[in-house]
Amino acid sequence: MKVSKKILGKRGETQARAYLRALGYTFIAKNVYFRGGEIDIIMRDANALVMIEVKTRTSISKGYPEEAVSSEKIQLMYRIGET
Repeated sequence: MKVSKKILGKRGETQARAYLRALGYTFIAKNVYFRGGEIDIIMRDANALVMIEVKTRTSISKGYPEEAVSSEKIQLMYRIGET
C-alpha cells in the first residue's frame, strides 16, 4: 500500500525527533511558521538552538534527502537564525 506524502513526512519528522533525542538533543517545537516558510523541527543541543529540515525518502532512486533542500530553504533558515 502506498503511503501519502503527508503521512510519510510526518513519520520522518517523528523518527528524526526520536533519533535526535537519543543523541541528547532537547525538543523545542515542530512545524513552526515564520514569514517566508516553515521549520520542521527546532531542538536544543547544549546551548544552541538547532533548526532541522526533514526530507523523508523511501529509497534514493530520486536522490538523497539533502539534495531536496532548495537554496531558498537554506536562505530562509539563515534569515530565521539571524533574528
